[in-house]
Amino acid sequence: MKEQSALVTASVVGDHPQYAMSQLNLEGEQLWVPKVDEVAGTSLRLRVFANDISIVRTRPSDSSIRNVIPCEVRDISTLNEQAGYRQVALSVGKETLFANVTEWAIDDLSLVEGDKVFAQLKGVSVAKSDFAQSHRNF
Repeated sequence: MKEQSALVTASVVGDHPQYAMSQLNLEGEQLWVPKVDEVAGTSLRLRVFANDISIVRTRPSDSSIRNVIPCEVRDISTLNEQAGYRQVALSVGKETLFANVTEWAIDDLSLVEGDKVFAQLKGVSVAKSDFAQSHRNF
């Protein structure tokens, strides 16, 4: 399955006082990523891969995943004509994330356009090469 991704803009909030993680603001939502060497307020472009996003209906508790982002299902489409898979477009404010999921997951969660859900992104899924200052191109 070919890897799809979204480019989103987030601003640096600051660094975690104990761990090598930086907090970003993505449309008002907190996003924890590996430490970036930028000052607070810096706008960054972040590539988020669709295979790194999972979807849950309710906010989980007691999870190792730091990034649980409220969003809305904007579209559910066939993924590159591959049977059994779908790509879900998720709106986070004016930004869009994508999640590649199975049809089984779509059915199990009863997902339809307009649903309010949570996108989960493991902080370790984000690599330094996934960042660029917003004025530069990848």
